[in-house]
Parts: sequence; structure tokens; C-alpha cells
Amino acid sequence: MCALVTVPIRSVGPVQAGLPLASSRMTMGVEEEFLLVDRRTGMPMARGPRVVEAAAPLLGEQAQTEFFGPQVEVCTRPTATLAVLRSELALLRRVMAEAAAGEGCLLVATGTPAVPPGRPLTVTPGERYERMAARWSSLAGGYDGMVCGCHIHVGVSGHAQALALANHMRPWLPTLQAIAANSPFSLGGDTGWASHRSVEWARWPGVGPAPLLDEAGYERLAGRLVRTGTLLDRRMIYWHARPSEHVPTLEIRVCDVNADLDVVVLLTALVRGLATSLLPDIGNGRPPRPDSTRPLRWTVGR
Repeated sequence: MCALVTVPIRSVGPVQAGLPLASSRMTMGVEEEFLLVDRRTGMPMARGPRVVEAAAPLLGEQAQTEFFGPQVEVCTRPTATLAVLRSELALLRRVMAEAAAGEGCLLVATGTPAVPPGRPLTVTPGERYERMAARWSSLAGGYDGMVCGCHIHVGVSGHAQALALANHMRPWLPTLQAIAANSPFSLGGDTGWASHRSVEWARWPGVGPAPLLDEAGYERLAGRLVRTGTLLDRRMIYWHARPSEHVPTLEIRVCDVNADLDVVVLLTALVRGLATSLLPDIGNGRPPRPDSTRPLRWTVGR
């Protein structure tokens, strides 16, 4: 994950009972993961580190490698304005696409590859990624499993508010996933799913609907997951909605990456609008709407 996207441009505001003042505007940030594919064959190309290195003089830490070699990630700075967000996303995409072209690649916004790789996927060098690949080797050494998401952040006052919002937003997350669905392919075939990314991504531990938790419950569960070896570290808490571990944001992780920039802006606006509309319920002590985990685990079909 890029660090810059999760640093609030300003405080959410003075806090009373974990809530920002009504006049405060939530900040937003977006992380987008992209595939690098051969310009002629469309096959994924493991040139992520080289492309990021080429983009770094202009983008700095806003350009990042990802778990698999044919992936790259860009991340915005936080902003309270949709127009600013759109402008920065366009710039990040353009610079990364130009860096990819210099390495003979196309930058592609798709949740899963349309053309399968010609050889087993390689993991980007790095101590943490290598430990993950060694522990979950069945997920790291094949031809499938490479997925690209769009992660949307909204600024909050801290873990307590992030968890409260995650609890209240649960029933709407499948709708956001449906709007963003952009991954029908796997291993060169049409899977019949609009978002097969959600199917492949769910194979990893830590992926799924967030449990209904308060801050104390989150600390107990997160500690137990790491202590028992279920997860490598807290960064592997990949819930559909999760609090950041190092800065005050709530991160929504259900969306596929999208080629249409305005879809990304729409999704971000919907996430912030939903969060803003739910704050009064949280402040008034209303419980989350009843729901079942079943619809939260649906993958999106045709």
C-alpha cells in the first residue's frame, strides 16, 4: 500500500465522542493497481520494478510495486475535492502509462488479466512479499491469482470511528462492488462472473466482510490473528472495509480497478457520501442495520 494516500490533508476536525464536527469535510484518497502487458501479445510482463523506477522521478512514493511482477500501483494524495482527485488520478495514470511504454508495456486497468501469462507468475523481490509467497505458495506460484483493485480511503478521527463506519456500511458494499465490476476473465476464458477478481482474491487469508467490532474487539482479534500465524502481520487484514493501521482512514477494498476514470471518481464520491450520511446514526448511538454475511460474500455475476 502506498503511504501517501492515507495521510489526511488536514484533520477531520475536533472530535466529540469520536465524531467530526458536522461542518468538516471528509478527505478522500485512492489507490489503483494496474497490470503491465506486452504491447503485441497482451500477456502480463513482470516489469513492475523497472516501470516504477522510471516513474519515480515524477511520482516519487506515489508509484509503487505490487505483489506480482506484472503489477504496479499509484496512489493519490488526500483531498477534500473531487475535481482535485480526478486531476491527480489522471496525472498518475498518464505518467505511469508513459513509464510502461518505455519498457514495451501497456498499462491496463482490469481486475484480472484478459490474456493469461505465458509462464508462472513471479513475486516482486522484497522480504515481506517473499515471506508471504513462501507461506502461501499455492497462491503465489501459478498462472492465476493476480488481481488489481481500486481501494478508496476516507479520513476519520481514528480507529473507533473507522470501525463504526465499517459496521454501518456493510449492507452497501455489494452494491459498490457491482458498480465497479471489471474482471470477467481468468486464464484466458470468460468466467461468467462480472467480478472474478473477488473470487480469486478471496483465496487469501484475511479477505472477506469485516466482523462487527468496536475498537477493543478489533485489537483483540487483530492481535490473535497475527499471534496464531493466521496472518503474517496486521497489514494482511484485507477485510472489505478496514481501518488503517498507521493513519486515520477507513479503506474500502471491494472495487475492481476501472479504465474509466469517471467511474473511479463516482465510486469515491459514493463512499464519502455514504460515510458522511452514516455519521449522524453513529453519533446518535443507532446500531448497524441487520444483515447477513451471505450477501456480503456474493461475487458479482452477469
